[in-house]
Amino acid sequence: MPSERSLLVNNGETMKQMMLAGIGIGRVGLWHVAKEIKSGKLTPLLEQFNPGDTEMVHAIYVGGGRVPNRVRAFIDHLAKSLDASEINK
Repeated sequence: MPSERSLLVNNGETMKQMMLAGIGIGRVGLWHVAKEIKSGKLTPLLEQFNPGDTEMVHAIYVGGGRVPNRVRAFIDHLAKSLDASEINK
């Protein structure tokens, strides 16, 4: 069915909500929709055109010298959370 309109959003959570509402299809990072795919609420499409499609996550501290404990704790938390996330299952 041809579409007469398109919608452009710059927020993965908004795109996910639109897909869940049945507005159409979208392309978002797996971390936004892993739970919904696992539960069957969303179905991946055209996966063969995105083999190994991943996005790198970088934590950068631009300050000089030693990394403050609070920054180190945040980076460690981020790494642990991403490692345990649904996208790695």
